[in-house]
Amino acid sequence: MSFVIVDPQAVDDTANEVDGLANLLDDTSTDAASMTALAPAAADRVSTVAAKRLSQQAQNFEELSAHYAAILRQYANVLRNAGAAYSAAEAENVENVENVENVENIV
Repeated sequence: MSFVIVDPQAVDDTANEVDGLANLLDDTSTDAASMTALAPAAADRVSTVAAKRLSQQAQNFEELSAHYAAILRQYANVLRNAGAAYSAAEAENVENVENVENVENIV
């Protein structure tokens, strides 16, 4: 028989850390947003192409960051729900054990 030991507080702490990573991605994405409209450094073709590519990269980064931040938030919610489900199962098991002990005391 397999046994699983889970510390619900540790699971909740991990979910908070994952949320923190999502917030960090949001902050970084906000910083990159200023580069999505980058002006060329000079009026030559190389500067124009470089500015355009940097702007495209910043826009791609912004989109991907938002996507991954959403995934991290979903994962944090899954962790919280799993921790809560484990806590509820443990509480039910404790109650069942107490009921069995009460029956044994009666008998």
